[in-house]
Amino acid sequence: MGFFGTSMLIRADVDVTALDIVRDAGGTPDGGWVGKDGWRFARVHRGDPLTAEHVRAVADQVNAPFLAAYVVDSDFVEVRCAAPGMSVLRFVLQPLYAADYDCPVDSHAQEAAVPYLLRWAGEGADEALLRAAVQGCLRFAEDSVVRLAAAIGAITASDLRDYTFGPIEDIHT
Repeated sequence: MGFFGTSMLIRADVDVTALDIVRDAGGTPDGGWVGKDGWRFARVHRGDPLTAEHVRAVADQVNAPFLAAYVVDSDFVEVRCAAPGMSVLRFVLQPLYAADYDCPVDSHAQEAAVPYLLRWAGEGADEALLRAAVQGCLRFAEDSVVRLAAAIGAITASDLRDYTFGPIEDIHT
């Protein structure tokens, strides 16, 4: 059995695990770090996934870009993100495995994810790294969230191995 939980990225000086919206979803805080350029990462083990409404509410409450990535059994990740003035986008990391769980993958949302994230993250995001994060497949899905963090500029790509559980090279199935 793999990891189930929510990894979150926010570009603000706030502990998202202390927000009522996040606490009400349940689970146990399970680590976090402060990244580059005002980004913060937090992870909650177990708990319920944050809905689009939750993600919108956090982004509006903190007035900052917010991303909630629900990891399912270390196989795939359902991502929701929003920022003030931007709609909520839902897409999937490691979509190949989502079908095994009957999780819908919207091809239009998958294609929209990279341009959306470039705008959402602002300065520091890297289009090629974003594309690899959205389209790639790693051994552990939770590592794909960390790769996404590097792609938006929250950490440097050279530091990826310091934050991942397994290899960061794509696997082929």
